[in-house]
Amino acid sequence: MLDALEKGLPRPGDVLAERYELIKKVGQGGTAAVYQARDQQNGDIVAIKFLMIPEQALERERKQRLRRFLNEAETMTMLQHPQIVSVYAIFEDPSCHFLVLEYFEAPDLKSYIESQNPSEIEILGYLIQIAEALEYAHQQGVIHRDIKPENVLIADGQAKLLDFGIAKVGADENQQVTTDGTLLGTVAYMSPEQLHSSRLTTYQSDIYSFGVLMYESLTRQLPFYAENIGAVVLHIFSKAPVPPMHLMPEMGADLNQLILCCLQKRPSHRFFSVGQLAELLQHVWQQAQPFGQLDNQQITPLPRIRYFKDFRLLEVLRTLVSNQVTGCCQAWTSWQEISIYLQQGQIVKIESVSPADTTQDLLNDACCWSAGGFYFMPGAFDLEERLSWAAKTVKVLDQAAVYLQAYQSLWNEYHDHDLPEVIMPPSDLETLALSETVLTYINGQRRVNQICAHLQRDRLNILQSLKALEDRQHIFVERERI
Repeated sequence: MLDALEKGLPRPGDVLAERYELIKKVGQGGTAAVYQARDQQNGDIVAIKFLMIPEQALERERKQRLRRFLNEAETMTMLQHPQIVSVYAIFEDPSCHFLVLEYFEAPDLKSYIESQNPSEIEILGYLIQIAEALEYAHQQGVIHRDIKPENVLIADGQAKLLDFGIAKVGADENQQVTTDGTLLGTVAYMSPEQLHSSRLTTYQSDIYSFGVLMYESLTRQLPFYAENIGAVVLHIFSKAPVPPMHLMPEMGADLNQLILCCLQKRPSHRFFSVGQLAELLQHVWQQAQPFGQLDNQQITPLPRIRYFKDFRLLEVLRTLVSNQVTGCCQAWTSWQEISIYLQQGQIVKIESVSPADTTQDLLNDACCWSAGGFYFMPGAFDLEERLSWAAKTVKVLDQAAVYLQAYQSLWNEYHDHDLPEVIMPPSDLETLALSETVLTYINGQRRVNQICAHLQRDRLNILQSLKALEDRQHIFVERERI
């Protein structure tokens, strides 16, 4: 097979597009070969990524390889970030296709760690850089779908993310590299939902893969390993990983919990965004000792991340208020995030990446969440704006409790008359109609207030329809059926 692929490859000394002189081949995989080359117009050293298509390949395979190759080219062209390898040019003709890329004489992350044995502090620095690159890609609507050490280069103290060949861009199916639900990615780094179907990947799927990357980079082991792919897949779906702190005690509880949060089976139990994750990584990195080990005994350590399956947000807020704490409470699901700032037991600010109609609505919605993540960061914050009703915090929480009671009443009524099977529709025809309408409008980014404004329906009914969809696994938000 390799010989067949080699037949169509250029050789060192060849000149491509009457401009790029190939110096040497520096790498080859199953779909492409990479060369070091010289741009004869300006003398720059560049990388040439040459698409390989076997002569005996069927027409469908040819089209698929070309589609993925062009997908990578178009995606990387739109991403301009210091931690993402740059694409200078794209060339294609009937006989060959190749990309002109930024060139690095550099090992990938796994090879670098094995050969250089860097400190945990240095590895954390590279992980932060990768997280920043990934967050930038997500902001452009790009889901990488193949985060792994081999797709990260380490050059002159800089981490460079590459290989967007199977990236998912936006929600347009025409931009996807697969239309039949094919498994895409490297199995050991894939989230449960991505293993189920590549179409189900979200930003949280990249967060899971990044969690595997962190786990392996720091412990030198994968969270799930077996002798065959089938066993690995089974473990990813059904087993909890060994806490990384058991393999690397000096890691500390904070970083341990951060990694485990990324590796949650349910996307809603992971972080809301890579940006949120990067912020916490920065905090861990800043708490590190100069001699290269992580210190978990600092005065203000990163609070332990917890999950909504273990508690209710309203109860936590009442506890924080009654204890007159000062700090920031951050809570999230895979589709919303809220930050609640407290000063001596008074809620002085509530903010979200997509604010509701009022801060009371935002708080009410968050108190209805039954799944997600949470942490509390103690300490004072410099806030430019404060809520006018801060002195009425207890009253505001009482209003949220009334709202939660009304929501629970609606949900219980639905639950009592509903069947648990995923294939069954809601028994209430009105709920069914609204759920189908909501499902057509969800795109993974719209918030509750946006859905309410668009559909012009009662807020509680919208929340009820979202629960009906969650129950049927149309959207990945955990709900324990009792």
